[in-house]
Amino acid sequence: MTAFEYERFAVRRPLRDGASGMTYLSCRQISEADHYAELGWVYDTTPSTRYASEQVLDYDQLVLHIGMDADRPQDLGATIEFYLGGRPIVFNTTTSIFIPKGTPFGPVMWKELRRPHVQLSMVFARPARASARAARP
Repeated sequence: MTAFEYERFAVRRPLRDGASGMTYLSCRQISEADHYAELGWVYDTTPSTRYASEQVLDYDQLVLHIGMDADRPQDLGATIEFYLGGRPIVFNTTTSIFIPKGTPFGPVMWKELRRPHVQLSMVFARPARASARAARP
C-alpha cells in the first residue's frame, strides 16, 4: 500500500451524535475497524453527566478519565465514584478502568468537579450496530 492508501486509516473529523461525545473510531469511519473509541469533555455535573443505571455489556471496554492540567497531569480536577461489579471505586487522579465483558458497572457519579477533564471510552469489539456508541459509564 502506498502512503496515500494508508491515509484512510486517519480519522481527522469525529462523528457527532448530538451529545457531548465525539467518535474517533468506528466501522462507519474505517470499515476494517473492530474497535470503537469515543472522546468527550466533562465540564459540568448536571444530571446528564451522571450515569444512574447499572449496565452489563457483551464486550470489553476501557474508560479513561484524563486530567488536562499540563503542570499536574495526574490531577483529574474531579472526584468520581465509579461502580464496578457493585463496588465503588473513588478516584481524583487520571485513571483508567477496564470493564470486562459481562461485568456490571454503574452508576458513575461526579462528587466534585473543579475543572474540565476528558473521558475516553474504548470498546474492544465491533458494536452490534455500526452506529452503536460506547456505553457511557
